[in-house]
Amino acid sequence: METEIGKLTAVRRVKTGKGNARKLRRDGKIPAVLYGEGGASENITLDPTVMLKAMDPGKGGNTVFELVVEDGAEKVTHKVMLKDYQRDTLKGDWLHVDFIRVSDDTVVRVDVPLVTQGTAPGIKLGGKLYQVFRKLPILCVTSAIPSKIEIDINSLNVGDSLAVKDLIVPEGSKVALPDNQTVVSVLIPRGMKDEDEADEGEEGEEGEEAAAADEGDE
Repeated sequence: METEIGKLTAVRRVKTGKGNARKLRRDGKIPAVLYGEGGASENITLDPTVMLKAMDPGKGGNTVFELVVEDGAEKVTHKVMLKDYQRDTLKGDWLHVDFIRVSDDTVVRVDVPLVTQGTAPGIKLGGKLYQVFRKLPILCVTSAIPSKIEIDINSLNVGDSLAVKDLIVPEGSKVALPDNQTVVSVLIPRGMKDEDEADEGEEGEEGEEAAAADEGDE
């Protein structure tokens, strides 16, 4: 059966403890916890492979899931987001997941990729594009989580920069950073700047030596 994006099924978990968690992982499942929105905390278990397939390709860990928790014949549906997780540092295997209940108007803080658009003219003049943030902290409701924030860099010359106030974010979203916080800039690389300064110094010295020689000839 093909996995639907945003659709996830879990089973209520009665047994807890490290021994039970290890058994679940051997069986291809992982323990998880569901909490938030005024509801009681619930221990559940699910298939991490199915969870990954159910993630929105554009939003990844910011996916809002429709989670169906099965408890025998009873099924209860929750709207949830991934709150926290643990993975094996060597193998990368999923070990545990925390889900938080949300609603369409729940305000969340998520990290959203910042994507540059265009080519900065300053790069052609020897400058280098410095992107301060690869992801931006965004405050928004769960029903309007953006998959990315784009920023146009076609106007950036050497020494220019763009700040949070220059970003165009979707309605209802807010960047959780000061308005004057720089996000991208075009600068001359430090090594190149040092070389230019050294060249200017040498040219100045040569000019002084030539002037001194002329005075000596007189």
